[in-house]
Amino acid sequence: MKDTGYTKFKAWLRENHVKVTDLAELLNLQISTVSKKLNGYSDFTVEEIRTICLKYNISADEFFITYKVS
Repeated sequence: MKDTGYTKFKAWLRENHVKVTDLAELLNLQISTVSKKLNGYSDFTVEEIRTICLKYNISADEFFITYKVS
């Protein structure tokens, strides 16, 4: 499994009582698909990230963009 940087987003979901089923419904995806994305087996699309950020008024930079410094 690759490091996706979704750890912070998953913590935000828990703190705000947002369930995987809520995300699945919002994105019109199966629960298992959302779970795989959250756990790094596949990535969220740009459109999915946009939808999540607009719905929950959060920043893509804070939760979905990782910057690597070499």
